[in-house]
Amino acid sequence: MPMEEEGEPNPKRSRADEWKKEDIDIRALPNFIHQKPDYLREPYEYFSQFFTGELRERIVYQSNLYSRQKDVGSNFHMSEEDLMVFLGLIVYMGLVPLPSIVDFWAVKTRIPQVADFMSRNRFKTIRSSLHFSDNDQAAASQDRFFKVRVSFTKVTREFLKVPETPIHSIDEVMVAYKGTRAGNLCQYVAKKPDKWGFKLFCRSSVDGFVHDILMYQGETTFVSHHTMLSEEEKAMSVTSKFVVALVNTIKDPSNSAVYADNYFTSIGLAKYLRSQYGCRYVGTARENRVGHPPLTSVKEMNKKATQRGTLDYVSSDGILVARWKDNSIVTILSSDVGVEPMGTVERYERAAKKKVPIPCPSVIQMYNNRMGGH
Repeated sequence: MPMEEEGEPNPKRSRADEWKKEDIDIRALPNFIHQKPDYLREPYEYFSQFFTGELRERIVYQSNLYSRQKDVGSNFHMSEEDLMVFLGLIVYMGLVPLPSIVDFWAVKTRIPQVADFMSRNRFKTIRSSLHFSDNDQAAASQDRFFKVRVSFTKVTREFLKVPETPIHSIDEVMVAYKGTRAGNLCQYVAKKPDKWGFKLFCRSSVDGFVHDILMYQGETTFVSHHTMLSEEEKAMSVTSKFVVALVNTIKDPSNSAVYADNYFTSIGLAKYLRSQYGCRYVGTARENRVGHPPLTSVKEMNKKATQRGTLDYVSSDGILVARWKDNSIVTILSSDVGVEPMGTVERYERAAKKKVPIPCPSVIQMYNNRMGGH
C-alpha cells in the first residue's frame, strides 16, 4: 500500500483534512479503580501467578532433555525445586551484585543467602543446561526467538489477564545485552539508558503494569507475535504495525486511549485506530507525519521573539494537531485530549532569575503525566 507520509498508513483525502481553528471536545474515558485485594500475597505467590507451574514443568523437561542431547551419558537431572532455587538466586544476585558470580561463594565475599542454598558447581551446571525449547525443532522455524518463544508467550498471556486501565502507553524497552552471540538481534538505541540489547515494544497501563510485549527481530517480527495483522495492516509502515499489533490485545479498545512518542505517531495511524478499533491516540509527532495542517511553522516559532508558552492548534474531524513552544518546539497529535483547559508549567527565566509560570495546553500536561506508564 502506498504511503502518503513517511511512517503512516495512507489516509484518504476527505473532509478529515479540512482543518479548523477549533479545539476537540471528547467524552471522558471510564474511570478505573483498582480493586483492593482480600489479602496481601507473598512475593512467591505473585511470581507464580505469571511464572506458572505448567511453564516451570516445561523448563525442567526441556533442560533435562537438552542435557541428554549434548551429552548422552549425562547424569544431570534438575527438579522443579532446583529451578525455583536457581531463579531465586538469580533474582537475589541482581539485587546484591558482585564483580563475578563465583564471588558469591568465595571465602572473603561469601553471601550466605546464595551459598547456603546451592553449591557453586551445581549453580553453574544448571545455568549451562537451562533450556526452554527443543533445539532439534529450531531449524524448521522462522522465529529467531524460537528458543524462548513458547515460554515468553505463556508469561505474556498471564500479563494479559491482569485488568487494564483505559489509558495505555506504548514504547521501546531495551533488555541489556552486550554479548556477541545474538548477531543483529542485538540493537543499539542511543537515547535509552541501556543502549545495547534486545529491543522490545511494550504496552503498559497508566499504572505502569506491562500487559503485552513484542520482541523485535526484523522481518519476522510480526510473523511470530501472538496476534495476526490484517492484509491492510501488513502494508503499513513498521512503526504503525508495532502499535496496531499491541492495540490488538486491548480488551476494550473503544473505551481506551494509547499514548506514544514521535517514533510511532502519524495522522494516518490515529485515523486508522479510531476507524478500525474505536481507539484514541495521543503522541508527540514529527513535522512530516501530521499531514499539512495550517500551523505556525517550527522555523517561525523558533524565532527568539516568540515567547515560551506560544501555542497554535487546529483540528479536523475530531483529531487535534497542536504546536507549543517550550525550551524546544513540541508538535503533538491527539484524538483524546484537547488544548482546554489551559494550565501552566514553571520554567526558569534568566531575566527574572527565578521560575515563572508559562501557559501549557491540557494535551501536553496529559501526555507528560500518562506517557511511560505513570
